[in-house]
Amino acid sequence: MSLTNDPTQVSVNLEAAESLRCDECNSAIFKQRFILRKVSALLSPTGQEMVVPVNVMQCAECTHINEGFVPAAVWEDIQNGESNPEC
Repeated sequence: MSLTNDPTQVSVNLEAAESLRCDECNSAIFKQRFILRKVSALLSPTGQEMVVPVNVMQCAECTHINEGFVPAAVWEDIQNGESNPEC
């Protein structure tokens, strides 16, 4: 199967792609979630404080988030309990 309907998409053979699964329950179904990070005005490219959404994938069965699905800095927040993936 190739994804070729949208001219901006790259053609991908999904039959050759690896199926990803939840590290906890082995489910292959995930939900898209966001973790919000606030960027101070001093670090922002616009010079104004901004909120940046970080996309993460959460297991639809057990709500677990695989470590490889999250940038390292955000993963530390999840591990420290600052973000509750079960809310």
